[in-house]
Amino acid sequence: MHHINLGLVLREQLDLALRKDVYKATLEINGKTQVYTYNKRDGLETDAAGNSYWEVKTRLSDASYYGNDYSRELYREDYDYKVDNYSIVDNATTLENLGLSEDSELKVYVTYKFTIRNRSENIAAAVTEVVDYYDTDYKYVQNRSYLGNKDGKKIGNVYLKDTSRYGVETQTTIAGYKNLYITGDQSYSNATNDAVTSNMFPLSDPDDNKDVYFYVTFEVRKNNGNIILDEDVASGTAKGVGKEKTLRKLMVTNHTMAKKQKLQIQAIHKHNKNIRQEI
Repeated sequence: MHHINLGLVLREQLDLALRKDVYKATLEINGKTQVYTYNKRDGLETDAAGNSYWEVKTRLSDASYYGNDYSRELYREDYDYKVDNYSIVDNATTLENLGLSEDSELKVYVTYKFTIRNRSENIAAAVTEVVDYYDTDYKYVQNRSYLGNKDGKKIGNVYLKDTSRYGVETQTTIAGYKNLYITGDQSYSNATNDAVTSNMFPLSDPDDNKDVYFYVTFEVRKNNGNIILDEDVASGTAKGVGKEKTLRKLMVTNHTMAKKQKLQIQAIHKHNKNIRQEI
């Protein structure tokens, strides 16, 4: 028999998207702090043709999306500042007496803003893990990373680990990068069926606006006591006279690695069957 209507319709598919951007760079030296805010993708929704930037194909087709120049200059004096350069002529005087230590020297932190958007109309979902691939010249900083709102205010915790909650057999490596696995806070977990492990709760949406924001901070490593700088291609020397182009390579490289983010997803359908997926 033909043309029999069985009443079947295509079930809606889960549609999640992930965006990553350089949120800020923080420079600290000798008790002073200077913050430089970037956040260039904030409010970026569609291109001129109306194509959504939450679609990967739109991002890849727009050279400016991954082509933003993220850089930070340093004063030569700050870069060269070392507590060991102080001459102590009085045997009774120490660096500690002067309030100086290695912590007084320049430190540079770069904070990235991650946004997870649920673009589904009728499917609730909890992201149980996000995988970030970061440059080896970075080291992640747990106590400067957090679950936040759109404007960067902390509202909860995230937890950073070197290995996946799902075991090493699920991990993918990329040459030249390290893996970082990010999980959420129990306070905002609404996935009651999640197999919970300590500090491994889903990244959930505290204010129910369909977007989850979390912020991950990395410290720029040092080489022989100096912040790692970019090099001028022609001369092989650090850029600038008096100032140094410092973070462009690291910030842009980690910025474009947003193409390779992976979500571990627990999709909670109306029939309560949990389906683990990757995108």
